[in-house]
Amino acid sequence: MTNDKLISDHVNTPTPFLTHSLQKAIEATYPDQHVIETAAWNFDFEAYAEAELCKLSVEPDALNYEVLNFRKSAYRTYNSAEFTIEWQDKSFNVIRVSYVTDCGPQAKHWIVGENPKSCDSFFEAVCTWCDELRGVILTFSNGYWQRSRQLYKAIQSASLDSLIMPSGMKAEILSDFTRFLASEENYAKYRAPWKRGVLFTGPPGNGKTHFIRALVAQLNIPCFYVKSFETRDQLDNTGIQEVYRTLRATSPCILVLEDLDSLITDRNRTYFLNELDGFEHNHGVITVATTNHPEKLDPAILERPSRFDQKWFFGLPESGQRSEYIKSWHQVLPESTRLNKKQLEKLAEATGGFSYAYLKELCLVSALKLVQDKKEKSIFKILKKQCKLLKKQSQQTQNPEPAPVANPVGEMPFEMDPVVAAKARQIWMRQQRATRQV
Repeated sequence: MTNDKLISDHVNTPTPFLTHSLQKAIEATYPDQHVIETAAWNFDFEAYAEAELCKLSVEPDALNYEVLNFRKSAYRTYNSAEFTIEWQDKSFNVIRVSYVTDCGPQAKHWIVGENPKSCDSFFEAVCTWCDELRGVILTFSNGYWQRSRQLYKAIQSASLDSLIMPSGMKAEILSDFTRFLASEENYAKYRAPWKRGVLFTGPPGNGKTHFIRALVAQLNIPCFYVKSFETRDQLDNTGIQEVYRTLRATSPCILVLEDLDSLITDRNRTYFLNELDGFEHNHGVITVATTNHPEKLDPAILERPSRFDQKWFFGLPESGQRSEYIKSWHQVLPESTRLNKKQLEKLAEATGGFSYAYLKELCLVSALKLVQDKKEKSIFKILKKQCKLLKKQSQQTQNPEPAPVANPVGEMPFEMDPVVAAKARQIWMRQQRATRQV
C-alpha cells in the first residue's frame, strides 16, 4: 500500500462508522481486488505462517504500529499493520487495524485478494488449521478465546497414577467417561441426547483439579476452559453463548468449569441453564464442573438430573491414604533418612483432617528444613514439628478471632449520664434519617 495515511485518516472516525469507513477506503486503494472483513477469532494467520504453511511479510510503506513484547525473549507484534501473504501460488494482503472502544481494545482484519473464492479458501484454511488446537488449550476470559500453552503443558504432565484416591474410585470415574465417548450409537438408538454433565465436589485441596487435568490428557479430545463468562460489553448472555457456540462446532469435547459457584451468578444463571440444557443440542459435549461449596449452587443446577447427572465427592484422605501419600513422597529421600513403618503410622494418625494440599505442604517444607538445618538429621522429628505448626495455622484459618461487633442502634459504647445519653441518641437518629434521605 503506497498510501500510509489509510489508517491514520480513519482512526478518529466515530466507532459505529469506523469499520464501514475503513472498508470503503481499502476498496478505493485496491479497486481491482476483492476486499472482505473477517469476524472469526481464530483467524491467526501469523501462527499459520510460523508453521510454514504460508509466507508472510510486513509491507514497509504502510502505517505499521509495532509493539515490543517479552516472553522468555523479546519479540515484536503489530497492533496495526499491512501484511503480504503468499499461499498456494496466490498473493493476499491482510490489513489489521486496532483501536479502543468503550468496551476495551478491538482489532479488525480485512483480506484483499484476486476474487471472493480465493479469499474464502485462504480464510477457511487458516481457521480450520487453528481449530485443530495443537499444543494449546483454549481458555475463555473477557469475552474471547485465548490459546494457553502453559495449561496444555500442565495437563500433559498430569497423571492419574500419581493421584491417591479411595479404592476403585479412580477407575470408576475414568470408565464412566470412556463408556460415554464409545456410546454415541447407543444414545442415538434410544433417542437420548449424547451429552454429559459431571460435578466434582468436596473441600479444597483434595485432587479435583489434578484429576480433571489427568482425565483430559488421557481422553485426548479437545478441552475448553472457562475462566470467566464476563465480557467487555457487560451483557450476561454474550460470553455464555460464545462458549457454547464453539463447543457445538468442536464436539466431542470437554468443557471445564472450575469453581462453578463463582462462575454462575444471579445475572447469568438463566442464560447458562438455557445453553446447558435448553433447545440447542449439545451433542458430544462433556461438561465437567467443580465446586468447593455445593450449598451455594442453585437447586436448578445441583438437583436437576439432565444437567449434572453424575456427582463425585473428593473428600479428605483417610488414614491409609495419608500414609500412602507420605510413603510415596519419602521414597525420593536418601535411604538413611527414610521413615520406618511405625513412624509412617504415627504421622498418618497425626495428620488427621489434612487435605492432600496440606500433606504436600507438610512434605515439601519438611524436606527443605532437612536440607537447611545441618544439625537436625531426623526427618521424622521435622515432620512432627511442621505437622503441629500446620494444624495451628489450619485452626486459626477455620476459627479466626471474632471481629469487633458494632454497637446496636441507640446504645452508647461507654457509661453516660442518662439525660446526655438520650440527647445523643436523638442526634444519632436524626443523622441516620438524613443519610437515608440523601
